[in-house]
Amino acid sequence: MRVNQAYAMAKANPNKTAQEIAHEFGYFDVQHMAKTFKHYLGLNLFEFRNSRSDEASSIWANWI
Repeated sequence: MRVNQAYAMAKANPNKTAQEIAHEFGYFDVQHMAKTFKHYLGLNLFEFRNSRSDEASSIWANWI
């Protein structure tokens, strides 16, 4: 799933903007990607980047 790839990109490249990640993985816009993150991870991309928590990573591990 592209959300898996976007998650890996966001985690590996914290300097990449949300716009760059959304565009690279074919999301209509950043808001669409953020909602997808929220649905699967419980955090949107912005919240994930701010938290960088182990909890977020462990929740995500259940989806991939």
